[in-house]
Amino acid sequence: MRLDIYNEIKNRIDSSKKIKQYLTKLLRYDKFCHKYLSHGSSGKVFSFKSPTPISYKYEDGRILTFNDIVVKVSDENGPVNISIEGDKVRFVTVENPVGEAIVSIIISSLFFRGVTPHVICCLGYSVCEQSTEIYYEQLIVDVPHKEKRYVSDKDGFITNLMDLPVYFKAIGLTNNKERLEAAIDSMLIALFHTMFILQHNFKLVHFDLFVRNMFMKVFDDTPYFMGHKMKSFKYFCYKFPGKVRLYTKNPGFILKIGDFGLSMMSVDDKVIFENNNETKQSTILFNKYYRDYPNVNKFIPDYIFVIRAFAHMFGLASSRLLRKLLLEVPAIADADDVSLNILNGYFDYDINRVQSIKEIVSRKDLFDHSIPSDATKENTLVIGYKLR
Repeated sequence: MRLDIYNEIKNRIDSSKKIKQYLTKLLRYDKFCHKYLSHGSSGKVFSFKSPTPISYKYEDGRILTFNDIVVKVSDENGPVNISIEGDKVRFVTVENPVGEAIVSIIISSLFFRGVTPHVICCLGYSVCEQSTEIYYEQLIVDVPHKEKRYVSDKDGFITNLMDLPVYFKAIGLTNNKERLEAAIDSMLIALFHTMFILQHNFKLVHFDLFVRNMFMKVFDDTPYFMGHKMKSFKYFCYKFPGKVRLYTKNPGFILKIGDFGLSMMSVDDKVIFENNNETKQSTILFNKYYRDYPNVNKFIPDYIFVIRAFAHMFGLASSRLLRKLLLEVPAIADADDVSLNILNGYFDYDINRVQSIKEIVSRKDLFDHSIPSDATKENTLVIGYKLR
């Protein structure tokens, strides 16, 4: 796999300029077009309601449109460190743009090149004198009025997976055990598959993977991933090496992983991460566990936070797969909250005991490897793992 970092970023520059000009014009005429969503560790997040769609053009000429976008405004213009020698952690400093913009754009290539729909789409960035704006697709879910009081957002919109139980209740899954289990299983398999893709293509470690940094795309009749109307599929088929194929029923939505500001990754043996105070502990862990980079085949299982959150939200009885992952996969079952407090520099157990995702999904005692009898090429979306 060859992916030119700078060309990948360069391809978004025209889009970024147009978005910046558009937002400036929009704010000039409609001061109510944006809405404050949250304030994270690296800046404020705003939602922009667009009166006209914002377009992204694929290399083959197809157009993908986004009706609304989210703008993350960072107070920093921090440098990015890039490794020159792949087998040694040595860095050089490169001025702007910030690390999150670079990492998010590169990871978005997995979506725009048709590898996976499960990563958030970064449409571009704009560097100002005192701040940096990063433009993302908007992933906000509305719920019926009677359910709004249960949502953490004051306006009653679901902005991340923290409020997933509210959404499940709103669409009638909570009281339907079969549908609830199918939906949970589809998210767990998508989580493992997406993390495997990120490891396989970019040797990525997220370092900040929890439900507030995961989002949900609810399907409508608008073409989305590779021009597909996602509602038309009955099944998703996730491909892994070794001819492992995991099928899930289409629950009408997918999870999306985002917020890669603390992540570390490698492209063509160049190590990339944002160099700020919050990543110092991540840097220590990186040096400790990945000093033989990029040949490492063991990754810190930061997906454990998400699996535990699902168990807390829905209970172990909600899914056989969820229960078996928590009880029968050593790295998950043996970990405690202190040893998994990655951002504080703790990871106390031996990483050599961690099973790779490929090993975990190959276990037939955990995952159902069968093919649904009514699955066809027409009603199944096949999701691979190699960057095209």
